[in-house]
Amino acid sequence: MMKKNKNFTLLTLIPVTIGISTIFANAKQLTFSTKIDSVCGIEIIDDSGSIDFNDTNTNDTASFKIKTNSKQGFSKINFTNINKSDNLQSENGEFIVNDSTSIKWNNPQTINVDHDEEQTVIARINKDSNQIISGDARVTTTLEIECVGN
Repeated sequence: MMKKNKNFTLLTLIPVTIGISTIFANAKQLTFSTKIDSVCGIEIIDDSGSIDFNDTNTNDTASFKIKTNSKQGFSKINFTNINKSDNLQSENGEFIVNDSTSIKWNNPQTINVDHDEEQTVIARINKDSNQIISGDARVTTTLEIECVGN
């Protein structure tokens, strides 16, 4: 009687083993996903600089970076709300970005700025400083970012 039980047990294990190998043989795919939110903003590195005149060149710049994860890799920057101190009201100066791009105070243009590249900005008036009324000379602007492709 013992032999019969052993054989029966052996026959029962064979189908179970075949069933387990069938489960492992099938391929199943796992999927992982998440939504990546848009990033688009301005990082101010240095919020002030000096005004350069024909007779002065301080190279004391303000600077900023834009942060974006758009496919285009850049954003548009607008210089808005340009306000001048009383002694500069009649002056038509400019902001110079990266020593090359001129943003006129009386007619500011939009510029494209690449992601994570530092932008330096100086204020400049095309006159000698002794041609300006004495006192604190100041010009301020607001940087506005226009996100591209987000």
